Amino acid sequence: MTMLENLARKSKKAIGKATAERRGPCSSHNNWTEVRDSLYMASIYRLTGVNFWQSAKHLSEKIEVDDRGVPTKLTALPFYFLVSHATELLLKSALLKREDSQSRS
Repeated sequence: MTMLENLARKSKKAIGKATAERRGPCSSHNNWTEVRDSLYMASIYRLTGVNFWQSAKHLSEKIEVDDRGVPTKLTALPFYFLVSHATELLLKSALLKREDSQSRS
């Protein structure tokens, strides 16, 4: 039996079932998968936020500033974007982790 035939056979079986029976392991109606998904998203947010933060640190060494510490060129705009986006992602990660720890208690 080919892979396509096998997929068609499985989909025919699923069509006749009630909605509750069709829910798979990744269904959002299952509390375990909701917790798992929020932890997964928190990890992705944190990793991406740290990458943005490291990139901002690298750029901050190369930004030309005047005697007041104000950037003198528009090349500072990517730096500000990286810092603000890193902060947003790290905050989202922390909020998701807190939400997860509260849902477990």
